[in-house]
Amino acid sequence: MQLLNHCQTEVVYELGRSLSEGHLQIFNDGGISDEYPLPELSTGKHVTDLPHGFYWKENRESFPDPLLSCTLGKRYITIGADSLWAEDSDPSAYDYKPGHPREKYRDPPADLAANLEGEDVGFEEWRIPARQNLGVRLSGQLPEIQLLGVGFTESTLVECGRGQNPEQFGKAPLRDIRVVSTVEHDMFPEIQALQAARFTVPAEVFEYPHHVRIVGKLK
Repeated sequence: MQLLNHCQTEVVYELGRSLSEGHLQIFNDGGISDEYPLPELSTGKHVTDLPHGFYWKENRESFPDPLLSCTLGKRYITIGADSLWAEDSDPSAYDYKPGHPREKYRDPPADLAANLEGEDVGFEEWRIPARQNLGVRLSGQLPEIQLLGVGFTESTLVECGRGQNPEQFGKAPLRDIRVVSTVEHDMFPEIQALQAARFTVPAEVFEYPHHVRIVGKLK
């Protein structure tokens, strides 16, 4: 999207399938401020000029619910929405490096799976790829969170809630599941191998306060 001047905005959009009808909705501070019919509804990339310009101000307080909670197994996290695209990214969960193998049971664990002994599924740490999330934010896509834990499968769902006392929930499947350490498992087979995975924050509980959305009916 390109702001041409104070009175006109150019929007480039791409449709994966043709629509029978469609509109472009402009969201400001969590609500629809303007709505325009799409001039071209066929599959492909198109350009349209909006008759009116608009201004989006950066305001962290404009998020409908600034807190997000995510639960998997017996464990959960609560984070502020603005931390999803903070200036500094956490180290990638996929680059996890285990420590030295422990010689005695009382020694510090060689990898995080030791803290999840006996759990069927759960996570011990989360990582936020903030710089990556900032990039997808600019394109209107949803942010992601990475996890380090055990028992992950493609059917494992993370439940997320919005707000300090969630009343609205959404679920997201784990993807890109990968074993990142077997150090603890090799010494103690009852401990599962440590895995990394990621999930996209579900749209049911997350919405940018300022964004453009296309709505319509498929042909």
